[in-house]
Amino acid sequence: MRRLAAMLLLMLACTMLSAVTYPYDKSVGLVGEGSDVVRDALSRPFSLEWVETYVDEAYRKDFSALHSSLLSQLLPLDDFILSREVDGRIMARERMDGRVYTIFLSQEGLIMALQI
Repeated sequence: MRRLAAMLLLMLACTMLSAVTYPYDKSVGLVGEGSDVVRDALSRPFSLEWVETYVDEAYRKDFSALHSSLLSQLLPLDDFILSREVDGRIMARERMDGRVYTIFLSQEGLIMALQI
């Protein structure tokens, strides 16, 4: 009888621990701090200085050609959430319009690609 009671208490404790939930957003997945680089980049207006500061040097020319006109209209974001970094990828969702950004980071932690 004592064993049964102990097993039930153990199962109850395990169930309670597994019920701990982490912040989750249906668009970006597990919510996290992202990275300082991404958080800072999304909070600043787009400019040549922005590219030199936040984009990996090997990708700057192509990144600018692809994204300059759009990012100059969209940045800075005022209210957004970031996902946790997973395999060099961080997702961000702007709360006002729901637009989702996927930011791909280089080994150095700088932006190398972006998908909106």
